[in-house]
Amino acid sequence: MASVARLRAALVVAVLAVAGCSSSSSSTTTSPGALSSPTGSPSDASSAPPVAFCPNPEGGECLGPLQAGTSYTTQVFTPGLTYQVPVPHWRNYEDTPGNFLLVPPGNDLPGINAGTSDFIGVYTSITPSRFTSLQGCATEPVPHVPATPTAMAAWLSGQRLLAVSRPAPVTVGGLSGLKVDVRARSGAHLPTCHVDGDTFSVALLFSGLAPSSLDHGVIRGMTMRLYLLRFQHGMLAIELDDIDHAPGTVAGLSRVAEGFRFAG
Repeated sequence: MASVARLRAALVVAVLAVAGCSSSSSSTTTSPGALSSPTGSPSDASSAPPVAFCPNPEGGECLGPLQAGTSYTTQVFTPGLTYQVPVPHWRNYEDTPGNFLLVPPGNDLPGINAGTSDFIGVYTSITPSRFTSLQGCATEPVPHVPATPTAMAAWLSGQRLLAVSRPAPVTVGGLSGLKVDVRARSGAHLPTCHVDGDTFSVALLFSGLAPSSLDHGVIRGMTMRLYLLRFQHGMLAIELDDIDHAPGTVAGLSRVAEGFRFAG
């Protein structure tokens, strides 16, 4: 089930079951499992972590703490994703069929729930979305906006609540598309939705399509960088969230994300 706090933070989770939507950004029902992989030194780019258990109950086959300079490959995320982190204390908190999550040093999973931590998320398939009811935070895809990088970037640029950078062509890990930075416009009155006694002020941007499960948006005091990439017949997204008062920067998160390699 969804963590209500995550919607408050940055919609790192989906809006809640009472709205008829799926749950968290790691909403897979897969139980945390043991990970078996060959051993190796942190400096060996072909090495992988020792056997471990995912520390996030909703994280599927996540690895938890990561070693700097080690090459990791997702267990179940589609498409397969190979990545490295540059320094210790990065953590992988989700590896599900449609959702992948990295949290940088000085940040943590509870901080994501509270809106105080930065993160990198990767989602196999997304589409622009909107609230249909502020009571229950119900959402639906935006009609007549195709799930393509060009259409998504154009739709974002047209939203009066948002300050959006000019879309720039980008290629990451063999997938091509567009890169944009998004913030809530200064002084904008963000929609406020209500569910289970909690209140969330957020500009909803996009939702997941199977196998991804999420509803994400921007809150005040954060920058979201989106890599909108063509994948199969839809759009894969890499999302970087930089909370103003959290450790780390968009540039630092981008260096990690731009080193991703996708299978196929």
